[in-house]
Amino acid sequence: ETHGIHDELVYSSFLKSYEIVALSDSVPEALIKFPDRILFAEDRIFVVDKADNKLLMFDREGSFLKSTASMVGKGHNEYIRLMDVAMDKESRTLYVHCDAPYQIMVFDFDLNLKEVVQTDYYMDEVVADGRFIYGIRTLYRDETGFELVALERNPFLRAVPLALKTLVLRLALK
Repeated sequence: ETHGIHDELVYSSFLKSYEIVALSDSVPEALIKFPDRILFAEDRIFVVDKADNKLLMFDREGSFLKSTASMVGKGHNEYIRLMDVAMDKESRTLYVHCDAPYQIMVFDFDLNLKEVVQTDYYMDEVVADGRFIYGIRTLYRDETGFELVALERNPFLRAVPLALKTLVLRLALK
């Protein structure tokens, strides 16, 4: 014990329940090199594997359903490097941020591609809520530090590509 902090973690202090789910690796596409982020929604488990450059989808029993592995490439609706994934549960949408090229690929919860939005920069990590996609961008060249970027989705323009407005908060390093 250090300053009243115990080494043991009591799950019941912050979890109502939990279950262990073994993820299937029945096909080579289902293999995971390193799980960078795990997202849970409805009856789906999404695993971001930047080391193997893909987003994988499993059902709640752990059976492999689909991945974005076939979308790696330099063609239309493809990406070279996946960086992070954000989820908006309300709209049942996944935002896959890629840095080669700089873009956000928008998927539904069945991993069907809905649209691709080009961006002007790379963001280290992304998260989403019902209105914004947030990202942390590292500043280079003449400036140092980070920017918190908020991309606003215009909910009234459903028939056209993702409408983005950028709000930037700069954090400078000493």
